[in-house]
Amino acid sequence: MLSTHSSCGHQRVRSAGISGCKSTLILVWMGVGMLSLFACSAGRAESLCYRARPGETFAYRVQITVEERDRIRTWDGVLSYEIRSVAEDRLTIACRGELAETVKVRRGPGGHPIVVPIPPRIRFPMPRISAHQPEEPLIVIRTNGEIVETRRLENLPYLLGYREALVFEPLGEIDGQWSKERQIDVVTVERLGPIFAPGFIGSGELETSRFRAKEEVRYRVVEKTEGSIVIERTYRLRTDQEVAGRARFEASGSGRLVFDPQLGRFRELNWEQTVAENEELRMVQAQAKISARLLSEDEFQELAKKEKAAAEEAKVRLAELQKPKPLGPGEKEVLIEELKSQEFFRQLRAAERLARAEREEPAEPVCQALLPLLEKRELGLVIAGARALEIWTAPSAEAKLRQLLGSENPLLAGHAMVALSWFPSPELAESIAPRMRQVPRAKEALKRLGPVAEEAVLREFYRQEAGLRTAALEVLAEVGGEKSLEVLRATLGTQPRDKAEIEKTIRAIEARLHQKVESTESGASEGKNSP
Repeated sequence: MLSTHSSCGHQRVRSAGISGCKSTLILVWMGVGMLSLFACSAGRAESLCYRARPGETFAYRVQITVEERDRIRTWDGVLSYEIRSVAEDRLTIACRGELAETVKVRRGPGGHPIVVPIPPRIRFPMPRISAHQPEEPLIVIRTNGEIVETRRLENLPYLLGYREALVFEPLGEIDGQWSKERQIDVVTVERLGPIFAPGFIGSGELETSRFRAKEEVRYRVVEKTEGSIVIERTYRLRTDQEVAGRARFEASGSGRLVFDPQLGRFRELNWEQTVAENEELRMVQAQAKISARLLSEDEFQELAKKEKAAAEEAKVRLAELQKPKPLGPGEKEVLIEELKSQEFFRQLRAAERLARAEREEPAEPVCQALLPLLEKRELGLVIAGARALEIWTAPSAEAKLRQLLGSENPLLAGHAMVALSWFPSPELAESIAPRMRQVPRAKEALKRLGPVAEEAVLREFYRQEAGLRTAALEVLAEVGGEKSLEVLRATLGTQPRDKAEIEKTIRAIEARLHQKVESTESGASEGKNSP
């Protein structure tokens, strides 16, 4: 089998190989030998094509079941999509949703497990609560189904491709058959770090092997009714490298897809796939079943209501958790002594309490007691100290916090950025803005800096391609002024793919500036009328 670390705890967190303790198997699309697919146009009405309107939303219930000799793994959930823009023959589509993973161990005689593997990822039945959401996955496809561009898509295990792209297949003629053939790379990767570590610790990945392979997918229309086209799908993948006369990795399968030409999307997708990993002395197989069903309008609306209610509940819980709690009489002095104790847990508890407290002046004594934590070898103490300095920072901490800005740990860098927002300057904004997409809290820090961050964020807006400027636009909506309006309006003239997001940002800036003018005029009027 694949060469990995000595225990399952070092596997990649997203997924595993075919059996037991292995590396993840993913596909890297190389785009070599791409088939010419059929575009959807007025002149080719006989061709199937994806249709959509900007702002349109839809969702699929997706289920993936993979059976191995010793276990059954299942991914289940709803993936929802929003059409961000339609330009010529291209659709820009944002995706949201998760597929919850479960692992069931098969039982042998006497009820004993055949094998007790450690699942590569464990999902707890509770929502993730976070004030900052990562950039959403994005797909740009042609109306014929060819994928032009992707962003932040998640690779599924067992050579199943991208999770978000499962429901987008290449399309051809209504009465015909078509195929795609291309050379790709099959890559095995493994996770660096312990399985239970938070995302910011040990979440890197290490490529272990790369195998050149040929992928073939064939499609054939087998049935037509008034509102649907049934397509037979046949899949085959085989690596060039062989072991004992067999391909190192190979996959094959077939299934049926039901396309609705009126809606311009698939109503159902069902197929099965066998994945085999061949070694000198053995062959290991996994059987995968994939299904996706388009939700009806009523089902989608009900889902949207539940998501909104869950989001509101999580927001209330988060606000309660983050609400600062004032220190009691003499508590500040006790916590300062705890920070000086040189005992790990006493220092950690004190720093965490200060991070949830209301700031009291003078803050300098607390700041001085927290600064030594930033020099500790224990990462937990360093992060706790940086987090507490968001509340208790003072000028004496500025130099040390600036050293943490370039930290490769996004959580640590984020705390330093927010703490430094107490000292706003264009130079600080220039240091933070380039990391908006890598450090989630960079946006919060730039918003706190206010108008002094406008120039730096605008420069990042210029540097990023259309579709990758969400973070910059979000910050400009709160710190941008007349210059931002001028730049954004000029950008609209180029018909960018993120036109809707830019227009939304322009409206937010205009509303904020208008409110500021009204407030100023109201204050001036009250001043004139006062005795």
